[in-house]
Amino acid sequence: PPYINLAPADPVTKQCSANRGVICKIPPKKTSDMGSTNASAFPTTMCCSGFCIDLLEKFASDLGFSYELMRVEDGKWGTLEQDHRWNGLIGELLKREGEGAEMALTSLKINKERESVVDFTVPFLESGIAIVVAKRTGIISPTAFLEPFDTASWMLVAFVAIQVAALTIFLFEWLSPGGYNMRMAPPRDHKFSLFRTYWLVWAVLFQ
Repeated sequence: PPYINLAPADPVTKQCSANRGVICKIPPKKTSDMGSTNASAFPTTMCCSGFCIDLLEKFASDLGFSYELMRVEDGKWGTLEQDHRWNGLIGELLKREGEGAEMALTSLKINKERESVVDFTVPFLESGIAIVVAKRTGIISPTAFLEPFDTASWMLVAFVAIQVAALTIFLFEWLSPGGYNMRMAPPRDHKFSLFRTYWLVWAVLFQ
């Protein structure tokens, strides 16, 4: 995979220690010389480690299969080129049997184009992309929660909220059989009025 931790293997045994991961093959780099392409005959042996490697080892242990890990030759994730051929990981998966990879394990982004040619498992990684800002120094103002709007906006919001709340309460009182009962004047022993509705809302707001 193109996203992986690499470390050199033991120069004598060509093996990896327990804390260095598993053996993986790195394809030789191609160099252009006088118009011809030359490459070393053997890939480089390295030690690959990381979360995906741990997951691969767990799969191999539970499902009972063996694997040979190799990095893709071009080191790319997989994009569709102008000649309608895929490169990178996707291209390796689309090669004929025996020539390419059978499985790719990495933090590969799922998109519509890739889903049309390969099958993805259920995602097991979430993106760690985040927005970072400078840390504030000093004490945060008690009125910091009011900063998103200016004074006029907050006054308008408060005015509308109080009006709507008061009118809604009075509407329920007007419809109540024990209140106004949809009459213009309240019963003699009833003390609730539109003025008292506003008084109630202000009392609840500033208590």
